Order: sequence, then C-alpha cells, then structure tokens
Amino acid sequence: MRSLVVSLAMLLACTVTFVAGGGSARADHHEGAAAEDPWNQEKAAAAAAKLAAALDGLRTALRQQPPPGTGIAPGGGQRATHQLRDRLRLMESESRHLADELARGASRDETLPTFERVNTIRRDAVHQAQRVFLQQPVKDRIIAARDPLEELAGYYGIEIDRQLRMR
Repeated sequence: MRSLVVSLAMLLACTVTFVAGGGSARADHHEGAAAEDPWNQEKAAAAAAKLAAALDGLRTALRQQPPPGTGIAPGGGQRATHQLRDRLRLMESESRHLADELARGASRDETLPTFERVNTIRRDAVHQAQRVFLQQPVKDRIIAARDPLEELAGYYGIEIDRQLRMR
C-alpha cells in the first residue's frame, strides 16, 4: 500500500510548480537542478501522447470507483473527490494540448508553459488525492502515467521532487 501511495506522490511530484502567493514559475525547481536531456522532438511527442492517454484512463478509473460515503472512503468526502476529478480533467486537457502541440512540431520553448501548467495542476491534484481513498485500478493508472511524465520532465530540465510523500 505504501509503495502505491509513494507512486502517486512520485507521479504527482514530478514537476516545477507555482508557489501559492507568488514566486517564479520554477519556485520549487531546486538550485542545481538536474541537467535536461537533449531535446528529442519525436520522443517528447510520444511521451506526451502516452501521458495524455494515461491521464484519460486515470480520470475514467476514478469515476468508476464507488462514490464516497459508501463505506470505502474514510475521511474522503464527495467534495474532495469532485475536486480531484476536476484537477484530473484539467491535467487531461492540458496534457492532450501538450501532445498535440509537440506532434505538430512545436519546440521545447513553445511547449514549456503548457508542461509547467500540467505540473501546477498536478500539484493541486496531490493535495486533493490526499483526502480521497483510491482503489487499485486508479493506483495502476497513476503508475502508468508516472513514466511518461518523468520522461517529459527530463526533456524540460525539471528536477523530480522526490521529497513529497502522501499520507
């Protein structure tokens, strides 16, 4: 169970995000961050397409799990579940946009704001997911989305924050 929670945190933690209350777009991008991988348009586009597909399945899996209040969601209410679904909808939309942009040939610099936006939404989703009971099909989708997100983070030169842990 703990490894799946850590996997969710890792998926949702790979990122550069905005810090509430101000700061730059790279507010949690640590000094001395990992060097970016050489840009490979084809591989970045493929990773973005995989991410979009995995996020699409993630939201579907969350929608299919029994609703909160049926005895399986200790501490997780309908509001938190709806907010998580909304964050996943936004991530899905933005990741699809990123995949489309990369497929049409948009550069790293052109697509960086979209990737950063995906990660900003991802950070919000982490906070919502901490309040929602997630069943195995949802966790499996989270694990499936983690690899393409980590690959994209490398192309954008973003260090993966492995410090974030879910409760």
